[in-house]
Amino acid sequence: MEISLILLILIVPIASSILSLIEKFRMQEISTLSSSIIETMLSILILQNVKSSALVFADDEFAVDYLSAIMIFALSLLYFAASIFSIGYIEHEITIGEISKERKRLFYSLLNVFIFTMLLVVTTNNIVVMWIAIEATTIASTFLVGIYNKPESLEASWKYLILCSVGLSFSLYGTVLFYSISYQAGLTKPWLYSSILNSSNLFSNYISMIKLIFIFLLVGFGTKAGLVPLHAWLPDAHSEAPAPVSALFSGILIECSMYVLMRYYGIMVAVGLGSFVRYIFLIIGLLSMFIASMLMITARDVKRLLAFSSIEQMGIIACGLGFGSYIGIIGAVFQLISHTLIKGSLFLSSGAIMNIYNTRNINRIRGIIKASPVLGTLVLLGMLGIVLCPPFSTFYSGLFVVMSGAEENNLAGIITMIALLVIAFAALVWKFSNMLFGKPSTESNWKIRVWVWLPILLLISLSLIIGIYPGLIWSYLENAAKEVLL
Repeated sequence: MEISLILLILIVPIASSILSLIEKFRMQEISTLSSSIIETMLSILILQNVKSSALVFADDEFAVDYLSAIMIFALSLLYFAASIFSIGYIEHEITIGEISKERKRLFYSLLNVFIFTMLLVVTTNNIVVMWIAIEATTIASTFLVGIYNKPESLEASWKYLILCSVGLSFSLYGTVLFYSISYQAGLTKPWLYSSILNSSNLFSNYISMIKLIFIFLLVGFGTKAGLVPLHAWLPDAHSEAPAPVSALFSGILIECSMYVLMRYYGIMVAVGLGSFVRYIFLIIGLLSMFIASMLMITARDVKRLLAFSSIEQMGIIACGLGFGSYIGIIGAVFQLISHTLIKGSLFLSSGAIMNIYNTRNINRIRGIIKASPVLGTLVLLGMLGIVLCPPFSTFYSGLFVVMSGAEENNLAGIITMIALLVIAFAALVWKFSNMLFGKPSTESNWKIRVWVWLPILLLISLSLIIGIYPGLIWSYLENAAKEVLL
Protein backbone atom coordinates (compact mmCIF):
# COMPACT_ATOMS: atom_id res chain seq x y z
CA MET A 1 0.00 0.00 0.00
CA GLU A 2 2.79 2.43 0.90
CA ILE A 3 4.60 1.73 -2.35
CA SER A 4 1.45 2.07 -4.46
CA LEU A 5 0.57 5.41 -2.88
CA ILE A 6 3.91 7.03 -3.70
CA LEU A 7 4.07 5.46 -7.15
CA LEU A 8 0.54 6.52 -8.00
CA ILE A 9 1.02 10.09 -6.88
CA LEU A 10 3.98 10.36 -9.27
CA ILE A 11 2.48 8.43 -12.18
CA VAL A 12 -0.96 10.10 -12.32
CA PRO A 13 0.17 13.58 -13.53
CA ILE A 14 2.47 12.02 -16.13
CA ALA A 15 -0.43 9.97 -17.49
CA SER A 16 -2.58 13.10 -17.52
CA SER A 17 0.15 14.98 -19.40
CA ILE A 18 0.15 12.35 -22.15
CA LEU A 19 -3.65 12.27 -22.37
CA SER A 20 -3.70 16.07 -22.61
CA LEU A 21 -2.07 15.81 -26.03
CA ILE A 22 -5.25 14.18 -27.38
CA GLU A 23 -7.31 16.80 -29.19
CA LYS A 24 -10.77 15.23 -29.04
CA PHE A 25 -13.37 14.89 -26.27
CA ARG A 26 -12.01 17.88 -24.30
CA MET A 27 -9.40 15.44 -23.04
CA GLN A 28 -7.17 18.23 -21.69
CA GLU A 29 -9.76 19.41 -19.17
CA ILE A 30 -11.06 15.94 -18.32
CA SER A 31 -7.65 14.35 -17.75
CA THR A 32 -6.23 17.28 -15.76
CA LEU A 33 -9.26 17.68 -13.52
CA SER A 34 -9.45 13.91 -12.96
CA SER A 35 -5.74 13.81 -12.17
CA SER A 36 -6.07 16.64 -9.64
CA ILE A 37 -8.99 14.89 -7.91
CA ILE A 38 -7.05 11.61 -7.72
CA GLU A 39 -3.97 13.44 -6.40
CA THR A 40 -6.02 15.15 -3.69
CA MET A 41 -7.51 11.82 -2.59
CA LEU A 42 -4.08 10.18 -2.59
CA SER A 43 -2.63 13.06 -0.55
CA ILE A 44 -5.31 12.51 2.10
CA LEU A 45 -4.48 8.79 2.19
CA ILE A 46 -0.79 9.67 2.59
CA LEU A 47 -1.63 11.96 5.51
CA GLN A 48 -3.44 9.08 7.17
CA ASN A 49 -0.75 6.48 6.45
CA VAL A 50 2.21 8.63 7.49
CA LYS A 51 0.92 8.62 11.08
CA SER A 52 2.06 5.03 11.51
CA SER A 53 5.49 5.39 9.88
CA ALA A 54 7.31 7.14 7.07
CA LEU A 55 6.36 5.80 3.65
CA VAL A 56 9.39 4.49 1.77
CA PHE A 57 10.08 2.47 -1.35
CA ALA A 58 12.75 1.74 -3.97
CA ASP A 59 15.46 0.96 -1.40
CA ASP A 60 14.91 4.25 0.47
CA GLU A 61 15.26 6.30 -2.73
CA PHE A 62 11.79 7.74 -2.12
CA ALA A 63 10.33 8.59 1.26
CA VAL A 64 7.39 10.54 2.64
CA ASP A 65 7.35 11.83 6.22
CA TYR A 66 5.17 14.45 7.92
CA LEU A 67 6.83 17.44 6.24
CA SER A 68 6.62 16.00 2.75
CA ALA A 69 3.06 14.76 3.39
CA ILE A 70 2.01 18.33 4.25
CA MET A 71 3.65 19.58 1.04
CA ILE A 72 1.92 16.90 -1.06
CA PHE A 73 -1.43 17.83 0.46
CA ALA A 74 -0.94 21.56 -0.17
CA LEU A 75 0.28 20.93 -3.72
CA SER A 76 -2.66 18.67 -4.52
CA LEU A 77 -5.20 21.19 -3.22
CA LEU A 78 -3.78 23.97 -5.35
CA TYR A 79 -3.52 21.62 -8.35
CA PHE A 80 -7.22 20.84 -7.95
CA ALA A 81 -8.18 24.52 -7.66
CA ALA A 82 -6.02 25.53 -10.64
CA SER A 83 -7.50 22.69 -12.73
CA ILE A 84 -11.05 23.91 -12.13
CA PHE A 85 -10.12 27.53 -12.80
CA SER A 86 -8.24 26.64 -16.00
CA ILE A 87 -11.35 25.14 -17.63
CA GLY A 88 -12.98 28.49 -18.30
CA TYR A 89 -9.88 30.66 -18.11
CA ILE A 90 -8.11 28.99 -21.03
CA GLU A 91 -11.34 28.89 -23.06
CA HIS A 92 -11.70 32.63 -22.51
CA GLU A 93 -8.10 33.18 -23.60
CA ILE A 94 -8.80 31.18 -26.77
CA THR A 95 -11.98 33.18 -27.43
CA ILE A 96 -10.17 36.53 -27.28
CA GLY A 97 -7.27 35.17 -29.35
CA GLU A 98 -4.59 35.13 -26.66
CA ILE A 99 -3.96 31.38 -26.90
CA SER A 100 -4.45 29.02 -29.86
CA LYS A 101 -6.02 25.58 -29.57
CA GLU A 102 -2.63 24.00 -30.24
CA ARG A 103 -1.13 25.92 -27.35
CA LYS A 104 -4.03 24.83 -25.17
CA ARG A 105 -2.84 21.23 -25.49
CA LEU A 106 0.71 22.34 -24.74
CA PHE A 107 -0.50 24.29 -21.70
CA TYR A 108 -2.30 21.35 -20.12
CA SER A 109 0.44 18.86 -20.94
CA LEU A 110 3.17 21.07 -19.43
CA LEU A 111 0.97 21.92 -16.45
CA ASN A 112 0.81 18.24 -15.52
CA VAL A 113 4.55 17.77 -16.08
CA PHE A 114 5.10 20.78 -13.82
CA ILE A 115 3.02 19.13 -11.10
CA PHE A 116 5.02 15.90 -11.46
CA THR A 117 8.35 17.70 -11.03
CA MET A 118 7.17 19.38 -7.82
CA LEU A 119 5.85 16.08 -6.46
CA LEU A 120 9.22 14.53 -7.23
CA VAL A 121 10.94 17.24 -5.15
CA VAL A 122 8.91 16.43 -2.04
CA THR A 123 8.97 12.62 -2.34
CA THR A 124 12.58 11.85 -3.21
CA ASN A 125 15.09 10.91 -0.52
CA ASN A 126 18.00 11.32 -2.93
CA ILE A 127 19.75 14.72 -2.72
CA VAL A 128 20.89 14.45 -6.36
CA VAL A 129 17.39 13.63 -7.62
CA MET A 130 16.08 16.45 -5.44
CA TRP A 131 18.31 18.92 -7.28
CA ILE A 132 17.35 17.44 -10.65
CA ALA A 133 13.66 17.77 -9.76
CA ILE A 134 14.07 21.43 -8.78
CA GLU A 135 15.84 22.12 -12.08
CA ALA A 136 13.11 20.19 -13.90
CA THR A 137 10.48 22.49 -12.40
CA THR A 138 12.36 25.36 -14.03
CA ILE A 139 12.40 23.73 -17.45
CA ALA A 140 8.72 22.72 -17.37
CA SER A 141 7.47 26.05 -16.07
CA THR A 142 9.63 28.19 -18.41
CA PHE A 143 7.42 27.21 -21.34
CA LEU A 144 4.30 27.94 -19.28
CA VAL A 145 5.55 31.47 -18.58
CA GLY A 146 6.03 32.04 -22.32
CA ILE A 147 2.80 30.31 -23.38
CA TYR A 148 1.34 33.58 -24.76
CA ASN A 149 4.29 33.87 -27.14
CA LYS A 150 4.47 37.65 -26.68
CA PRO A 151 7.70 39.67 -26.38
CA GLU A 152 7.00 40.39 -22.70
CA SER A 153 6.24 36.78 -21.80
CA LEU A 154 9.19 35.45 -23.78
CA GLU A 155 11.51 37.92 -22.09
CA ALA A 156 10.16 36.91 -18.68
CA SER A 157 10.57 33.20 -19.47
CA TRP A 158 14.17 33.63 -20.60
CA LYS A 159 14.97 35.77 -17.56
CA TYR A 160 13.41 33.13 -15.34
CA LEU A 161 15.28 30.28 -17.02
CA ILE A 162 18.68 31.99 -16.99
CA LEU A 163 18.57 33.41 -13.46
CA CYS A 164 17.20 30.25 -11.86
CA SER A 165 19.57 27.99 -13.79
CA VAL A 166 22.56 30.12 -12.84
CA GLY A 167 21.41 30.11 -9.22
CA LEU A 168 20.78 26.38 -9.23
CA SER A 169 24.28 25.77 -10.58
CA PHE A 170 25.50 26.89 -7.14
CA SER A 171 23.21 24.37 -5.45
CA LEU A 172 24.46 21.67 -7.85
CA TYR A 173 28.00 22.40 -6.70
CA GLY A 174 26.86 22.26 -3.08
CA THR A 175 25.02 18.98 -3.68
CA VAL A 176 28.05 17.36 -5.31
CA LEU A 177 30.30 18.55 -2.48
CA PHE A 178 27.90 17.16 0.11
CA TYR A 179 27.88 13.82 -1.68
CA SER A 180 31.69 13.88 -1.77
CA ILE A 181 32.24 14.50 1.93
CA SER A 182 29.47 12.00 2.78
CA TYR A 183 31.35 9.40 0.78
CA GLN A 184 34.64 10.32 2.46
CA ALA A 185 32.95 10.08 5.87
CA GLY A 186 32.17 6.44 5.14
CA LEU A 187 28.43 6.52 4.46
CA THR A 188 27.25 3.47 2.54
CA LYS A 189 24.61 5.53 0.73
CA PRO A 190 26.04 9.06 0.62
CA TRP A 191 23.36 10.27 -1.77
CA LEU A 192 20.44 9.65 0.62
CA TYR A 193 19.19 12.56 2.71
CA SER A 194 18.12 10.27 5.55
CA SER A 195 21.52 8.58 5.59
CA ILE A 196 23.30 11.94 5.83
CA LEU A 197 20.97 13.14 8.58
CA ASN A 198 21.30 9.97 10.66
CA SER A 199 25.12 9.98 10.34
CA SER A 200 25.66 13.62 11.28
CA ASN A 201 28.17 12.62 13.97
CA LEU A 202 30.60 11.57 11.22
CA PHE A 203 30.97 15.10 9.84
CA SER A 204 32.91 16.68 12.72
CA ASN A 205 36.05 16.94 10.57
CA TYR A 206 34.24 18.71 7.74
CA ILE A 207 32.59 21.64 9.55
CA SER A 208 34.33 24.39 7.54
CA MET A 209 33.49 22.65 4.27
CA ILE A 210 29.86 22.16 5.31
CA LYS A 211 29.56 25.90 6.02
CA LEU A 212 30.71 26.61 2.46
CA ILE A 213 28.36 23.96 1.10
CA PHE A 214 25.43 25.55 2.91
CA ILE A 215 26.18 28.93 1.32
CA PHE A 216 26.16 27.32 -2.13
CA LEU A 217 22.88 25.56 -1.37
CA LEU A 218 21.30 28.72 0.00
CA VAL A 219 22.27 30.74 -3.07
CA GLY A 220 20.93 28.08 -5.41
CA PHE A 221 17.68 27.08 -3.75
CA GLY A 222 17.19 30.58 -2.34
CA THR A 223 17.10 31.89 -5.90
CA LYS A 224 14.21 29.55 -6.72
CA ALA A 225 12.48 30.44 -3.44
CA GLY A 226 12.56 34.13 -4.35
CA LEU A 227 14.59 35.21 -1.35
CA VAL A 228 16.30 38.60 -1.58
CA PRO A 229 18.72 39.41 -3.21
CA LEU A 230 18.01 36.51 -5.60
CA HIS A 231 14.41 37.41 -6.38
CA ALA A 232 14.70 39.34 -9.66
CA TRP A 233 13.05 36.65 -11.80
CA LEU A 234 9.97 36.27 -9.65
CA PRO A 235 7.89 39.42 -10.41
CA ASP A 236 8.32 39.10 -14.19
CA ALA A 237 7.54 35.37 -14.31
CA HIS A 238 4.49 35.72 -12.07
CA SER A 239 3.08 38.69 -13.98
CA GLU A 240 3.46 37.21 -17.48
CA ALA A 241 2.32 33.63 -16.78
CA PRO A 242 -1.36 32.61 -17.07
CA ALA A 243 -3.23 33.05 -13.78
CA PRO A 244 -3.40 29.31 -12.90
CA VAL A 245 0.36 29.02 -13.48
CA SER A 246 1.01 32.14 -11.39
CA ALA A 247 -1.01 30.53 -8.59
CA LEU A 248 1.13 27.39 -8.76
CA PHE A 249 4.32 29.47 -8.99
CA SER A 250 3.62 31.52 -5.92
CA GLY A 251 1.45 29.06 -4.06
CA ILE A 252 3.67 25.98 -4.20
CA LEU A 253 6.76 26.21 -6.46
CA ILE A 254 8.70 28.62 -4.25
CA GLU A 255 7.51 26.62 -1.22
CA CYS A 256 9.14 23.53 -2.74
CA SER A 257 12.47 25.36 -2.71
CA MET A 258 11.89 26.42 0.90
CA TYR A 259 11.09 22.78 1.65
CA VAL A 260 14.53 21.76 0.30
CA LEU A 261 16.19 24.49 2.39
CA MET A 262 14.33 23.19 5.45
CA ARG A 263 15.75 19.73 4.79
CA TYR A 264 19.30 21.06 4.67
CA TYR A 265 18.55 23.27 7.68
CA GLY A 266 17.91 20.07 9.63
CA ILE A 267 21.27 18.66 8.56
CA MET A 268 23.05 21.87 9.59
CA VAL A 269 21.43 21.72 13.03
CA ALA A 270 22.39 18.05 13.34
CA VAL A 271 26.08 18.70 12.62
CA GLY A 272 26.20 21.55 15.17
CA LEU A 273 25.86 24.54 12.83
CA GLY A 274 22.44 25.63 14.09
CA SER A 275 23.54 29.10 15.24
CA PHE A 276 25.40 29.70 11.99
CA VAL A 277 22.43 28.96 9.70
CA ARG A 278 19.88 30.64 11.96
CA TYR A 279 21.75 33.92 11.82
CA ILE A 280 21.91 33.77 8.03
CA PHE A 281 18.24 32.86 7.65
CA LEU A 282 17.15 35.66 9.97
CA ILE A 283 19.16 38.28 8.07
CA ILE A 284 17.88 37.08 4.69
CA GLY A 285 14.33 36.80 6.01
CA LEU A 286 14.24 40.36 7.34
CA LEU A 287 15.96 41.68 4.20
CA SER A 288 13.38 39.92 2.01
CA MET A 289 10.53 41.38 4.03
CA PHE A 290 12.04 44.88 3.81
CA ILE A 291 12.69 44.88 0.06
CA ALA A 292 9.31 43.30 -0.68
CA SER A 293 7.48 45.85 1.48
CA MET A 294 9.15 48.74 -0.34
CA LEU A 295 8.36 47.22 -3.73
CA MET A 296 4.71 46.70 -2.77
CA ILE A 297 4.36 50.40 -2.06
CA THR A 298 5.48 51.30 -5.60
CA ALA A 299 3.75 48.40 -7.42
CA ARG A 300 1.35 49.31 -10.25
CA ASP A 301 0.70 45.82 -11.61
CA VAL A 302 -1.69 43.66 -9.57
CA LYS A 303 0.20 40.42 -10.30
CA ARG A 304 3.56 42.01 -9.51
CA LEU A 305 2.04 43.27 -6.24
CA LEU A 306 1.12 39.69 -5.37
CA ALA A 307 4.58 38.49 -6.43
CA PHE A 308 6.24 41.01 -4.11
CA SER A 309 3.93 39.79 -1.36
CA SER A 310 5.19 36.24 -1.99
CA ILE A 311 8.76 37.42 -1.41
CA GLU A 312 7.64 38.92 1.90
CA GLN A 313 5.89 35.68 2.88
CA MET A 314 9.01 33.64 2.13
CA GLY A 315 10.85 36.12 4.34
CA ILE A 316 8.48 35.22 7.18
CA ILE A 317 9.33 31.53 6.73
CA ALA A 318 13.04 32.36 6.70
CA CYS A 319 12.58 34.35 9.93
CA GLY A 320 10.88 31.34 11.52
CA LEU A 321 13.94 29.27 10.65
CA GLY A 322 16.16 32.13 11.78
CA PHE A 323 14.66 32.47 15.25
CA GLY A 324 15.00 28.71 15.37
CA SER A 325 12.89 27.62 18.33
CA TYR A 326 10.41 24.76 18.12
CA ILE A 327 7.40 27.08 17.87
CA GLY A 328 9.20 29.07 15.15
CA ILE A 329 9.70 25.94 13.03
CA ILE A 330 6.02 25.09 13.53
CA GLY A 331 5.20 28.60 12.32
CA ALA A 332 7.45 28.20 9.28
CA VAL A 333 5.83 24.88 8.32
CA PHE A 334 2.35 26.30 9.00
CA GLN A 335 3.21 29.26 6.77
CA LEU A 336 4.03 26.90 3.91
CA ILE A 337 0.48 25.58 3.68
CA SER A 338 -1.16 28.87 4.75
CA HIS A 339 0.57 30.83 2.00
CA THR A 340 -0.34 28.15 -0.55
CA LEU A 341 -4.04 28.57 0.17
CA ILE A 342 -4.28 32.35 0.37
CA LYS A 343 -1.83 33.31 -2.35
CA GLY A 344 -3.24 30.66 -4.67
CA SER A 345 -6.70 32.18 -4.24
CA LEU A 346 -5.43 35.70 -4.90
CA PHE A 347 -3.56 34.79 -8.08
CA LEU A 348 -6.63 32.99 -9.40
CA SER A 349 -8.65 36.10 -8.50
CA SER A 350 -6.18 38.23 -10.44
CA GLY A 351 -6.99 36.23 -13.57
CA ALA A 352 -10.69 36.99 -13.14
CA ILE A 353 -9.94 40.67 -12.49
CA MET A 354 -7.91 40.89 -15.68
CA ASN A 355 -10.78 39.32 -17.66
CA ILE A 356 -13.19 41.93 -16.32
CA TYR A 357 -10.99 45.03 -16.65
CA ASN A 358 -8.65 43.87 -19.44
CA THR A 359 -5.69 45.32 -17.55
CA ARG A 360 -3.26 44.53 -14.73
CA ASN A 361 -2.73 48.20 -13.92
CA ILE A 362 -3.85 48.83 -10.33
CA ASN A 363 -4.66 52.48 -11.10
CA ARG A 364 -7.18 51.42 -13.76
CA ILE A 365 -8.97 48.85 -11.60
CA ARG A 366 -11.76 50.28 -9.45
CA GLY A 367 -14.96 49.04 -7.83
CA ILE A 368 -14.46 45.27 -8.04
CA ILE A 369 -17.10 44.72 -5.36
CA LYS A 370 -19.71 46.68 -7.36
CA ALA A 371 -18.68 45.20 -10.70
CA SER A 372 -18.79 41.65 -9.28
CA PRO A 373 -19.94 41.31 -5.65
CA VAL A 374 -18.98 37.62 -5.48
CA LEU A 375 -15.46 38.11 -6.81
CA GLY A 376 -15.02 41.33 -4.83
CA THR A 377 -15.93 39.57 -1.57
CA LEU A 378 -13.50 36.75 -2.29
CA VAL A 379 -10.71 39.22 -3.12
CA LEU A 380 -11.44 41.11 0.10
CA LEU A 381 -11.20 37.88 2.10
CA GLY A 382 -7.98 36.97 0.29
CA MET A 383 -6.53 40.37 1.14
CA LEU A 384 -7.39 39.91 4.82
CA GLY A 385 -5.68 36.54 4.74
CA ILE A 386 -2.48 37.75 3.11
CA VAL A 387 -2.08 40.62 5.59
CA LEU A 388 -2.26 38.05 8.42
CA CYS A 389 -5.66 38.95 9.84
CA PRO A 390 -7.36 36.49 12.21
CA PRO A 391 -8.94 33.98 11.97
CA PHE A 392 -7.06 33.08 8.78
CA SER A 393 -4.33 30.47 9.18
CA THR A 394 -1.72 33.00 8.03
CA PHE A 395 -2.33 34.99 11.22
CA TYR A 396 -1.35 32.06 13.42
CA SER A 397 1.66 31.03 11.35
CA GLY A 398 2.96 34.60 11.52
CA LEU A 399 2.16 34.79 15.23
CA PHE A 400 4.13 31.61 15.93
CA VAL A 401 7.16 33.09 14.16
CA VAL A 402 6.96 36.27 16.28
CA MET A 403 6.50 34.15 19.42
CA SER A 404 9.64 32.26 18.45
CA GLY A 405 11.61 35.49 18.46
CA ALA A 406 10.25 36.29 21.92
CA GLU A 407 11.18 32.83 23.13
CA GLU A 408 14.73 33.39 21.90
CA ASN A 409 14.81 36.88 23.49
CA ASN A 410 15.62 38.43 20.10
CA LEU A 411 14.05 41.82 20.74
CA ALA A 412 15.70 43.54 17.77
CA GLY A 413 14.52 40.80 15.42
CA ILE A 414 10.94 40.95 16.73
CA ILE A 415 10.70 44.75 16.50
CA THR A 416 12.13 44.78 12.99
CA MET A 417 9.83 41.98 11.81
CA ILE A 418 6.69 43.56 13.28
CA ALA A 419 7.58 46.94 11.75
CA LEU A 420 8.00 45.32 8.33
CA LEU A 421 4.72 43.43 8.73
CA VAL A 422 2.98 46.75 9.46
CA ILE A 423 4.47 48.34 6.32
CA ALA A 424 3.40 45.37 4.19
CA PHE A 425 -0.06 45.49 5.80
CA ALA A 426 -0.45 49.18 4.97
CA ALA A 427 0.79 48.76 1.39
CA LEU A 428 -1.51 45.83 0.61
CA VAL A 429 -4.59 47.33 2.27
CA TRP A 430 -3.99 50.62 0.41
CA LYS A 431 -3.59 48.94 -3.00
CA PHE A 432 -6.48 46.51 -2.58
CA SER A 433 -8.83 49.11 -1.12
CA ASN A 434 -8.35 51.27 -4.22
CA MET A 435 -9.19 48.30 -6.44
CA LEU A 436 -12.11 46.97 -4.40
CA PHE A 437 -14.11 50.10 -3.67
CA GLY A 438 -15.42 53.09 -5.57
CA LYS A 439 -17.18 53.32 -8.92
CA PRO A 440 -16.29 50.52 -11.36
CA SER A 441 -13.78 51.79 -13.89
CA THR A 442 -15.18 49.67 -16.73
CA GLU A 443 -18.37 48.09 -18.03
CA SER A 444 -18.17 44.36 -18.58
CA ASN A 445 -20.60 41.64 -19.58
CA TRP A 446 -18.18 38.96 -18.43
CA LYS A 447 -19.93 36.83 -15.82
CA ILE A 448 -18.34 35.17 -12.82
CA ARG A 449 -19.18 31.54 -13.40
CA VAL A 450 -18.73 28.60 -11.07
CA TRP A 451 -15.29 27.71 -12.44
CA VAL A 452 -14.10 31.15 -11.30
CA TRP A 453 -15.45 31.50 -7.78
CA LEU A 454 -15.53 27.84 -6.68
CA PRO A 455 -11.74 27.18 -6.58
CA ILE A 456 -11.11 30.59 -4.99
CA LEU A 457 -13.79 29.96 -2.37
CA LEU A 458 -12.36 26.49 -1.71
CA LEU A 459 -8.87 27.80 -0.95
CA ILE A 460 -10.10 30.69 1.22
CA SER A 461 -12.48 28.41 3.13
CA LEU A 462 -9.70 25.93 3.89
CA SER A 463 -7.50 28.75 5.20
CA LEU A 464 -10.31 29.85 7.49
CA ILE A 465 -11.07 26.29 8.63
CA ILE A 466 -7.51 25.45 9.66
CA GLY A 467 -7.20 28.91 11.20
CA ILE A 468 -10.31 28.44 13.34
CA TYR A 469 -9.61 24.75 14.02
CA PRO A 470 -5.79 24.40 13.91
CA GLY A 471 -6.15 21.15 15.81
CA LEU A 472 -7.09 19.52 12.51
CA ILE A 473 -3.47 19.68 11.37
CA TRP A 474 -1.63 20.45 14.61
CA SER A 475 -0.16 16.98 15.06
CA TYR A 476 1.23 17.14 11.51
CA LEU A 477 2.79 20.55 12.16
CA GLU A 478 4.37 19.35 15.42
CA ASN A 479 5.83 16.24 13.87
CA ALA A 480 7.05 18.09 10.78
CA ALA A 481 8.82 20.61 13.03
CA LYS A 482 10.40 17.74 14.98
CA GLU A 483 11.67 16.29 11.70
CA VAL A 484 13.34 19.60 10.87
CA LEU A 485 14.82 19.98 14.35
CA LEU A 486 15.48 16.25 14.90
